[in-house]
Amino acid sequence: LRALDAVRDRAGQPQASWLPMRFPPVAAILLPALTNFEHQNMNALLLALIAAATWQMTLGFATAAGILVGIATALKIFPAFLILYFVARRYWTAAMAAIVSTIVLSVAPLVIYGAGFTDLVKTFWRLGNSGWPIRGNNQSLIAALDRLTLGLASAKVDAAGVRDAAAAPLTLALCAACAFLLFAALVVVISRTPRRPRSIPCEMAMVTTLAILCSPIAWDHYWLIMFPAFVIAYDASDAKLLGRAGSWAFWSAAILTTGLS
Repeated sequence: LRALDAVRDRAGQPQASWLPMRFPPVAAILLPALTNFEHQNMNALLLALIAAATWQMTLGFATAAGILVGIATALKIFPAFLILYFVARRYWTAAMAAIVSTIVLSVAPLVIYGAGFTDLVKTFWRLGNSGWPIRGNNQSLIAALDRLTLGLASAKVDAAGVRDAAAAPLTLALCAACAFLLFAALVVVISRTPRRPRSIPCEMAMVTTLAILCSPIAWDHYWLIMFPAFVIAYDASDAKLLGRAGSWAFWSAAILTTGLS
């Protein structure tokens, strides 16, 4: 909200009314917020880091923004999409700060674990290559496509009733195609629009949304990190932006995220 206020001020628009801007987007992510704390996950922390990085980038503090993104990437890999965004937009200072802080924080456990760090890396590599489940509560793009194509994909189900992505070739092919189209759309948007500080909040929210969608595993509590996208979608109901279409988009997504779930 602070980043959006800064953007509005530069664009000569009135400041956002904080209470109305807070309540509907918060209501939209109530279920993900609840399940996040039930599972003791770190998505609230990731949201704080990404939001703070967005604010710092909007204010022009690229190094601070890069470090915040680096911390988020070291904690959970998908915020690395924001590093790619920095590179694509030629925010070199932010990109380098993010890369260096990610490497430093990823290697730092060597000081704590010593030789045991090698075992941790091997375990991480083994788990990362053991496949991922595409059961019902996985909210990633690949799991959504698997639910749409159920009965068409020749996927095996294990004893626990869990389908593995590697056993669903049709789902994998569809996911690859959809991910390619999403990335292509992002590249087109970035290449055809000038680099402007007032676009940063929308662009970083867009990239974060894409990162969550394309993660192979995204449980319902991951949607907590969609809060910036919900804020922007709600703000886009302004007549100068999406108007009535923005309102429909926001409330439809909010009902699907919290209401029906």
